[in-house]
Amino acid sequence: MDTLVEEIDFRTWWRGFDFAALGRRLMTINLSDLAAMGAEPRHALISLCLRRNLPVSSVTALYRGIRAQARRYGFTVAGGDLSEIDGPLVLSATLFGEIRHGRPMTRGGARPGWDLAVTGTVGKAAAGLELLEARRLPRTATERRLIRALLDPVPRLRAGQVLRESGIRVAGDISDGVTTEVARIAEASNVGAIVIEAGLPIDRAMRARYGNRKSRQLALGGSEDFELICAAPPNRITAAASTHSPGETQDLGRCLARVLHPGDVIGLEGDLGTGKTVLVQGLAAGLGVTARVHSPTFVLHHRYPGPVPLEHYDLYRLGEADWHDAGLDEPAPGSITVIEWAERGAPLRDWTTVRIQLQSVSEHVRRLTCLKGAERVEECFRSDADPGH
Repeated sequence: MDTLVEEIDFRTWWRGFDFAALGRRLMTINLSDLAAMGAEPRHALISLCLRRNLPVSSVTALYRGIRAQARRYGFTVAGGDLSEIDGPLVLSATLFGEIRHGRPMTRGGARPGWDLAVTGTVGKAAAGLELLEARRLPRTATERRLIRALLDPVPRLRAGQVLRESGIRVAGDISDGVTTEVARIAEASNVGAIVIEAGLPIDRAMRARYGNRKSRQLALGGSEDFELICAAPPNRITAAASTHSPGETQDLGRCLARVLHPGDVIGLEGDLGTGKTVLVQGLAAGLGVTARVHSPTFVLHHRYPGPVPLEHYDLYRLGEADWHDAGLDEPAPGSITVIEWAERGAPLRDWTTVRIQLQSVSEHVRRLTCLKGAERVEECFRSDADPGH
């Protein structure tokens, strides 16, 4: 359960404030708690203390934001409470979730020598708060993005599930601040922790605007960034890579082409626009395929001849019940098989030798996490690897 209180957690006079975004934010702060455990949301209870003179349009917009999050993340609003208050607005929500298989991530269990990692950048919400409190209109796209990070944050639900599926066991969300959450993990694990300022993941545009010193102050001293932080052995955390252009994503595909073996089956998971087909294009180039590679969304399957043939499937238009309609009866032993939207054919997980989760971090940045794969495959995701050569 989490609560937002007017004049403490938000101000209605902020420039750009609207009640729909407030409704989304109310749900995000609760969804983030589930994300930190790697759970899926199921049901929500909403309790509101509202002033009598609050316009009906504001209440409608608030519930519109709540409903938008419920639809987007697949949970129901099962009930709640409504009371009148002669004072600041008080908004509370409780979210119930589940983990179908395995255990939830917790703060306890970190070991000496483990690394800390964050799912995105830190400090943007604190910078946005500073801009809002200055009571002036944002002047640049960067300033608008910083304000949006505070007013309308995005919960890292899928990221939490990916972390848990990849074997991460220690995690938390940094909505109360990076240093606060690191201290909580350290205390729960009975270990110490060192945060190296130079290693903080800070948004490039934010760093350009504020400089290194101010950016680090915002990242360390601020809060309301609904990213996840996790602790794990170095080799587990580094089995992921960030790409900043389609070319870099293709380079990672070329690296995979060098280490894959005939008969390998690669499952690609992620939303639309995360770069799955772009990764396959790089893989095909690395395998010596000369034909133009494009998504087989409508035909379900393309076969590309080459020194090692490439079988390319796309299950986007299929449900779990009819994944076999794609014609994938069994993996081709002499080919490399790639399956986009592999999560839509759950039985295929037994066939996959490699599973890769793709996420959009920002307009140009993609995060690729190796959920399953031999050491030779994980090496392509190491931070010190050179995927293009």
